[in-house]
Order: sequence, then structure tokens, then C-alpha cells
Amino acid sequence: MNYMSGTPYLISNQPCKRGRQERKPVPQKPLKRINASKVTLFKIKNRSGYAAICFHNLTEGKTPQEAFRRLIHPLRRMGFELADEPPKPR
Repeated sequence: MNYMSGTPYLISNQPCKRGRQERKPVPQKPLKRINASKVTLFKIKNRSGYAAICFHNLTEGKTPQEAFRRLIHPLRRMGFELADEPPKPR
């Protein structure tokens, strides 16, 4: 060990056994398409902006479209795909 940096000395030019290994690609699961009627859009009373809720995911945005657009990412992680048009805010 090098007492200054805490890293082991390299004896040869070969990479360390604990080095990076190649990762296998993750298989993509099919996304379930859901309607925009499952999304609740509403105006936030004590703040300026709108919020969108779907399957226990809450997102906020300055416009209803922005709040809806930000909801796409958490739903994609859950395995869902949203429709293209946001519903009307309540």
C-alpha cells in the first residue's frame, strides 16, 4: 500500500481483479399503457402552480402540461406509459 494515497502498488500492467466488469444489458419490460383519466391534475391553493397525482406519485409544475410531463418518468419506472394529452385540471 502506498501510505500517501491508500491505494495498492501496481506490480504489473494488468488490471486489478476488483476492476470494472462488463455489465449485461438489462432486458426492457413491456410498458402498460394507461389513460390520462387515471391522472388527477389540480391547482395548488397555497402555491403558484399545478400538481399531478397518479398511482401515489406526486409531481408539481408551473403549468398543467409541465406537471403531467414530469409524471411520465416515475410511471415509466413503475412499468406504465401515459397517453399523450393531459386531462383538464380540476
